[in-house]
Amino acid sequence: MDPQTYTLDTGSPRVADIPFRSTAKQLEIDFLGRIDKPQTGLTEPMILPQGQLEIQNFWPTGKLSHGLPGPMRDVLLLYCPGENQTPFIWRLADPWEPKQVLDLGQLTNHQPLVLRPKDNSYTNRTWNSEGFLGQLMSKKPGQNLIDASGTEVFASSSETIKYIQLLCFYDTLPPPDFRKTGFPYAVSYQRSLGRQLDLTRLLAGRRLIIIGHLEDTPLPIPMTVEGKEIPSTGWTVVRWVYDFK
Repeated sequence: MDPQTYTLDTGSPRVADIPFRSTAKQLEIDFLGRIDKPQTGLTEPMILPQGQLEIQNFWPTGKLSHGLPGPMRDVLLLYCPGENQTPFIWRLADPWEPKQVLDLGQLTNHQPLVLRPKDNSYTNRTWNSEGFLGQLMSKKPGQNLIDASGTEVFASSSETIKYIQLLCFYDTLPPPDFRKTGFPYAVSYQRSLGRQLDLTRLLAGRRLIIIGHLEDTPLPIPMTVEGKEIPSTGWTVVRWVYDFK
């Protein structure tokens, strides 16, 4: 670990000089700014979803497209009706390719994000009846990480995607069934990282939220080393929020 501290110029927060030696350094950066136009330090502009949307017959309609540097995979579209009503979610079966027009009016097979049991008693509880999040928890993502150590803690990409989805709606997850006393025991999810990913606070308003990920794409934030753009590739989570008037 590097015990040194670094002084940054708060009058120019877009630029920070950090000394490096011939050793690895891990960085965590919170960037607030536009990433949808060419600029120094950005290999490719991130053209996020865009289009004209409106509400017709209580459902979102309109067409969207994006110019991201690759297809969005495992795409979730979440419509929040507002006034604390239950949000509804669609899952795209195929990747959303760049410049591909997505017609919201043609989306089918939506389901509630989370749903309380009909009798409100949680008697004979079945996760699959509790909406998208209930079904996600029924798959027990992370089960193989219990008591894992060393290289065993690295999860597969499919598990990582489920973790992101859980973190996006952590405060909305159905409560564990602590009445269970036999095997398999109740599973309780605790977050030590990724608190800033939680979108639960946005579910009360009327808006559309799109979540997906990009594989093998350049760094999505402007970054240069000694004035030069650095080659990069990695896995990027994309989350887009559209507020209806």
